[in-house]
Amino acid sequence: MKNQIFIPTFAKSITDIKASLSILEEIIAIGYEPCLMLVIKNGLKGLIENDKKEQYKNLKTLVVQYTKKPVIVMLSNFPLEEIDFLENSDKTIKHIKAGIDFASELPIGGRKIVAFHINTWISQEEFHATQEKEWLSRFDKAIMPSLLKISEYSRSKNVEVKIETDPVPVFGDIGNDDPSKYRGVRLNELRNPFLLTHGWGFEKLRQAGLGICLDFCHNRTIYKTIQQGDPDKVLLPFFLKKLKDGSLLDDLNDLRASDIAHLNDGLGLYSKSGSTFKEGVALGEGDIENLDDKIIYLNKIKIPFAIEVWDSDFTNRLETKRSITYLSRLNF
Repeated sequence: MKNQIFIPTFAKSITDIKASLSILEEIIAIGYEPCLMLVIKNGLKGLIENDKKEQYKNLKTLVVQYTKKPVIVMLSNFPLEEIDFLENSDKTIKHIKAGIDFASELPIGGRKIVAFHINTWISQEEFHATQEKEWLSRFDKAIMPSLLKISEYSRSKNVEVKIETDPVPVFGDIGNDDPSKYRGVRLNELRNPFLLTHGWGFEKLRQAGLGICLDFCHNRTIYKTIQQGDPDKVLLPFFLKKLKDGSLLDDLNDLRASDIAHLNDGLGLYSKSGSTFKEGVALGEGDIENLDDKIIYLNKIKIPFAIEVWDSDFTNRLETKRSITYLSRLNF
């Protein structure tokens, strides 16, 4: 077995599950072990009561064939107020604990993993009005206590928690024509003062007893912004200095065997003039440099990964299938 590959699946849909199962067969054919990443929709609602029962009912049909393979539960970012570590920590902890409960009681799988983002939605004014030392201090004072509570609860449920890395800016893939707002701020104008990288962030998560989910296209935006973009608009000077000579490969090298990854490509660059980047591009169709070598290394150190690309046709999953074809051509 080359590695474990997770396919995103919406368990409330039997059609979606069947589409995922057909892809699992393709993964076996190229020498990988296929697994499922359960994508939760509708925030907390998707983890409890009727939504939970319906997903469990569908997943029970897989008990015999899925055996004890690992399974990932990917929590939803929306509604935004349900995972906001700065403004709504109580709601956030409640939401994530429900996700841990959901994973621990799943009718399939052996190793249970929950993944989510550390969301800290702030306006550009807040971002620039606060000194960077204060932002870094606020991580320890405002966010770390929540992470420690989540870590303790996950251990009591025998569930692993992995924190997914964020792009820069968080919604830099949304154009100016999108009217959506949070706390009165357009989504593509929201900022995240905290970056999760080898230079800062990874060690904070490990101190809390949590693992890392390295999203390739997300962290690619950090280094692309530093090299070619306008980083002072979206990055604290602290991170600019820390990461100016860094790369996605440095983040990959800092992973441990217990971590996971979201494998995808990325394309383009965010700017205030209106350009956006593309997330979740099919493998080999973006601009991540030396992607082959990074995937080969990912397999060498046996970091399991989900193929997380944006499929426009969720029934046929053409972008996912092209990514699997891309993987099949790699020699290692």
